[in-house]
Amino acid sequence: MSSTMTSDLLKPFKLKTKQQELLIRVSILCLVYILAFITRLFSVLRYESMIHEFDPYFNYRTTLYLTQNGFYDFWNWFDSESWYPLGRIIGGTLYPGLMVTAALIYRLLHFLRFAVHIREVCVLTAPFFASNTTLVAYFFGKEIWDTGAGLVAAILIAVCPGYISRFGI
Repeated sequence: MSSTMTSDLLKPFKLKTKQQELLIRVSILCLVYILAFITRLFSVLRYESMIHEFDPYFNYRTTLYLTQNGFYDFWNWFDSESWYPLGRIIGGTLYPGLMVTAALIYRLLHFLRFAVHIREVCVLTAPFFASNTTLVAYFFGKEIWDTGAGLVAAILIAVCPGYISRFGI
């Protein structure tokens, strides 16, 4: 699309050239963010909300325990179902950042009166934070080179297969 066509489309809004550029840049960045989020939610959109592997299921179980029993019991919990037959002391062998973040999001949503299950929060947390990297890539590219490079960096990180496979469901 040429710049004259873009100017003609935005003419009814009576925006200055800098404002038009900002509007286009923000619109593209929003579309890239949505693309990154939807790409990582392909299996949820196509099938259902489910947890696929062993590690995410363990993270779900520990987050569920954290939300039901509190942080003190979570930190002192001996999980006999992990590392079978030995079991696992969760507090001494776990970095709880992911679980605490998912539990805080769950508590926040319940405080705001959203009826959501902890499983949905666990399934959607990784795609949400992975989509935020499009914003980081944009600002990094913008700082290094210019806004065009930032947009290209955001688009590339949104559709990078290696990154999608690491931060999908």
